[in-house]
Amino acid sequence: MKDLAYVDDSKDNLDSVSLVLESCFNVETFQNPLSFLNVLVQKQFNAILLDVHMPLLDGFGVFERIVNEPNYNGCPIFLLSSDETDSNRLKSFEFGAVDFIGRSMMPEELIARVESKIIYFEKNSPALELGGLKLDLNNVRSYYNNIDIRLTLIEFKILFHLLKTFPEIISKESLVRKVWSNNSTLDSTIYTHIYNLNSKFKNWKYEIVIERSKGIKLLEKI
Repeated sequence: MKDLAYVDDSKDNLDSVSLVLESCFNVETFQNPLSFLNVLVQKQFNAILLDVHMPLLDGFGVFERIVNEPNYNGCPIFLLSSDETDSNRLKSFEFGAVDFIGRSMMPEELIARVESKIIYFEKNSPALELGGLKLDLNNVRSYYNNIDIRLTLIEFKILFHLLKTFPEIISKESLVRKVWSNNSTLDSTIYTHIYNLNSKFKNWKYEIVIERSKGIKLLEKI
């Protein structure tokens, strides 16, 4: 299930909205927006829901802090409010929220809206990320903890397809077709590229492993 963060100073709102969303998502709730921002430094979510009216830091202020956080992955941000006036809706969209959620919205519609925005984001994201590693697809660049890691084009393509299929395994034959567009690449060539990738990301908590007769996958280090 996808990971959602929901920030709201009202305990009643946290309980009622998360109860609806927990049927489809892993929901982490935060009554203090500053606590959420501290977590965001280390963790990434598939979507973020922010209450607009909070005394310590309102939803718009939290929004600005999120988009300036280096660890933010660009996931959809929703603004929620019982103030469903046109001016409040407009301000939410002007800030860059993907959607405005009114408190009167039906539970089924809330789930559908969140799901659709997550799906759209994942299909159209210009980057792939996992555990501090980021592939910038537009510029064909790779980063680990915001440090530029130089990869060859072949290495980039291998890592791209492994991230796309994670946590599933990809067969060696399928990887060869996707990366080299042929079926004649030597095993030694594949293994050399995988060795080089593991060396370049030796501090990453994942490694590329080869499972004989099964394929290749990313596996979290023990």
